[in-house]
Amino acid sequence: MPHHFQKPENALKRASEFIEVGKHQRALSVLLDVVKSRRHRTWQKVHEPIILKYLALCVDLKKSHLAKEGLFHYRNMCQYVNAKSLEEAVGFYLRLAEARTERARADCHQLLPHIDDLDNVQTPESVILTAVSGEQPAITLLTPWVKFLWESYKHCLELLRNNSKVERLYHDIAQKAMKFCVAYERKTEFRKLYDNLRGHLGHLHKHGHHQVVAINLSNPESQALHLETRMVQLDTAITMELWQEAFKAIEDINALMSILSKSAKISLLATYYQKVALVFWKAANILFHASSLLKYFQLVKETKRYSSSELQNLASRVVIAVLAIPRPSFFIDTDFLVERDESLFERHQIILASLLNLSTPPTKSSLIRDLVKLGLVTKAHPLVQEIYKLFVKEPYPVDICTLISDHYRKLYEQPIQDIALVSMLKTLSHIYVSLKFKELARMVPFAADHQLCLERKIVEAAKRNNLNLRFDHRNQCLHFRCDVSRADGDRQQTCLARLYSSLRGLMSSIRPKLVESNRESLKHRLVEVYDEDKEVEYRALLERKRIIEERKELLETLCLQKEEEERKLLEQKQQRLREAEMERITREAEA
Repeated sequence: MPHHFQKPENALKRASEFIEVGKHQRALSVLLDVVKSRRHRTWQKVHEPIILKYLALCVDLKKSHLAKEGLFHYRNMCQYVNAKSLEEAVGFYLRLAEARTERARADCHQLLPHIDDLDNVQTPESVILTAVSGEQPAITLLTPWVKFLWESYKHCLELLRNNSKVERLYHDIAQKAMKFCVAYERKTEFRKLYDNLRGHLGHLHKHGHHQVVAINLSNPESQALHLETRMVQLDTAITMELWQEAFKAIEDINALMSILSKSAKISLLATYYQKVALVFWKAANILFHASSLLKYFQLVKETKRYSSSELQNLASRVVIAVLAIPRPSFFIDTDFLVERDESLFERHQIILASLLNLSTPPTKSSLIRDLVKLGLVTKAHPLVQEIYKLFVKEPYPVDICTLISDHYRKLYEQPIQDIALVSMLKTLSHIYVSLKFKELARMVPFAADHQLCLERKIVEAAKRNNLNLRFDHRNQCLHFRCDVSRADGDRQQTCLARLYSSLRGLMSSIRPKLVESNRESLKHRLVEVYDEDKEVEYRALLERKRIIEERKELLETLCLQKEEEERKLLEQKQQRLREAEMERITREAEA
């Protein structure tokens, strides 16, 4: 039953009396009636102790929905008069909820049981488990408080969204909620929190300008706050290994940075590209991982807050990442013939490139050019420089796998080994017709002890890189050029072209004067041929121009004739219609 008080102080006194005799629910009802009352809608100083006592009772009774209702009424009461009071009330409420949850966690001495969704704790399975195993302290003591704290965060974010008066508090609570998800390993709640924050931002874009206290996203302070929250969100998603949410956070950050009134700080951009590189690495997209690292290196270099050893380590990592980019496949895998669409793949590449502020998707060759242009190869470790020399020039050495295995066993080991194997097979295909497995295993130390693994790698390399080879398990050997095909013809043409280029370079080194004289004589001969044929070519061009002009005039004449015929036909049709109409009128008049 509603309670009516002339003064709010009387309600506070009555609530205290109810609390003293243990009637907390009655006290809560009295205070809620005051907060909701139209008579006391104008904010006064006395409303502060009322709302604080009301929120303390809500925490004691675990009534998050009543706390939400009271805070919504209190927000409407004081957000235009004293927004600071609203901030203090929300902060007080969350501090109480956090303290009680931490106390329950300390008293429980157990981890939080596995619960998929805090919004649905009492599942049939959990009820049966509790009935069979008896009372479980973690479920009866800790879980209700964790659920209450999660609901408190969620309700406060809903309360404060799109309100410029309490914008800083909104983002602080969002970041606290993310820390809560990490502390209690709540992946489901983090996904819900992400969806809520994204929904709030979308509502702000659509309907934010219709409210008096709405947030203006063109304000640099608001942009900075949203960007800070999304960076914390990205870091939290990486910590919890929720890579899909991490990628969504990257999309949000990129969209926010595109509307910034001024460019973001270099340190913030560097952190962004560092985390983007990690997400692409987890997605096994080494191309964009290397491109992100290259962006990160450029920004770190601009900050000038690094030592020479740190710069060398980062440059080495970028060079190795670029070298680890797999070679592009020559055809589409049969498993993806129906599902994969090349135009869709290109659109995805463009979208990923936009996340790195690139106008076109990167390629391995373009990244290698950037390495040379920025001088990263010379800044890298000497060992990395040797590896770079092995991979950027053909023909590749036959013992490239041995060199890689002996000198490099760190990050990117697997991709580098795969590329080294492909490079070695390409070189062997130009030298051998067949090769024994034992000899091949000796050339590949990192897979010598596992023949099945080596065969799988070779089959995958042959399929993706158009290598013409065949296994012969009966004779324990590998055959190259197993049939006469177009690939063999192309390979022979490539070898002959390479031989011709080498011989020309050798000839230029041995007899440079003869080569120069031959080049000059060829140039004079070309000039003579041009002088002989230039008059004929000139007359031919004039004749071609005359024919084109005549055809244009003919086409114009035909078009005019066609238009004239269509005009006459239309006039005749209209004349027939007029005559028919006159006949009809005459018949009606006679009748």
